[in-house]
Amino acid sequence: MNQKIVICNMSGIYDQQDFYRNTPHSFQDLRSIRGINGYCEDTAAEELKKSLKNNINNTLYFIDNGNFHYISKLRCDLLEEDFDLVVLDHHSDMEEPAFGTILSCGSWILFTLRENVHLRRILLIGPDAEQLRILEPLLEREVSAGERLTVLSEEDIKSGAYKAKLDRWIREKAPDSRLFISVDKDVLGKDVVDTNWDQGSMSLEQMEEILKEFSGLPVIGADVCGEAASGDPSLNAETVEKSSRVNERLIAIFSGLL
Repeated sequence: MNQKIVICNMSGIYDQQDFYRNTPHSFQDLRSIRGINGYCEDTAAEELKKSLKNNINNTLYFIDNGNFHYISKLRCDLLEEDFDLVVLDHHSDMEEPAFGTILSCGSWILFTLRENVHLRRILLIGPDAEQLRILEPLLEREVSAGERLTVLSEEDIKSGAYKAKLDRWIREKAPDSRLFISVDKDVLGKDVVDTNWDQGSMSLEQMEEILKEFSGLPVIGADVCGEAASGDPSLNAETVEKSSRVNERLIAIFSGLL
């Protein structure tokens, strides 16, 4: 197995989990960096890239809760070859930022689409109907976005229609590209895990089934976010344990991909 594992402790939540402790890994405590929670200031982005650049290919990153999902963009910025981006997420993460052009957890896919010269296509899996409405004006406004973006919605997952669509995307798109896969656990139902954002309804078995469809394809990197907020008063041992076990399962799944 060539897979490497890096734990990015952005909020302190990984101090409470044990999924990585018996697995070779690198632990990066990045809580001292300012301007990183939800929005990523330019100086913070440069600091984070310095910590990311030593582990680019064949690496599975755990990047804390959804407020830090923009780290996926920073990792993609470091890639030096063409790639397709596969994202499992309950949200589109393609909203215009509320403050100027600052990178955020809600805009990172949009910024990657606009700025990354190596990005060819995006496969977004799991957004709900509200998120699809957010995407409509974007697809009308952004040049070539409609051609480069494929969405498998939450409804596609529920109905089972995603299977044929995913198979077609893989047959038509993936064979001539390398893949970067990003998982936000908020795509999962609350019976599976608790995150700090509103959640979808995907089961862990469905997630595993989807990810295993990429077996045998050139996956060059991956990451996982979607922890509960470290300072949330409702955070308890059961919540932490559930998330830790899901992370453990994801390590096993990605060991067959990276």
